Amino acid sequence: DAWMELMLSMEEIPQHRAIARHVAKLAILTHSCRWTDPMQRPGYMARCPLKSIPHTATEKHPQWCTTLEQNWESIVKEYKKLAS
Repeated sequence: DAWMELMLSMEEIPQHRAIARHVAKLAILTHSCRWTDPMQRPGYMARCPLKSIPHTATEKHPQWCTTLEQNWESIVKEYKKLAS
């Protein structure tokens, strides 16, 4: 589709990424895509309607999120050890 091609070409050049976001806004305003937020990465346009929500319910998180949450303290300790 033309919007995606335009956004892909704009995001290839770092100085044109602001233009790519502007093109995303235009696509949203004209209902030419199913995006709900112009900050969605222009190169990956979902074909299903996505909801722009700031938080996903815990029960919908993948299992590895629980593992990270349970082990965050040891992860931080390991990070600090590696960073020092």
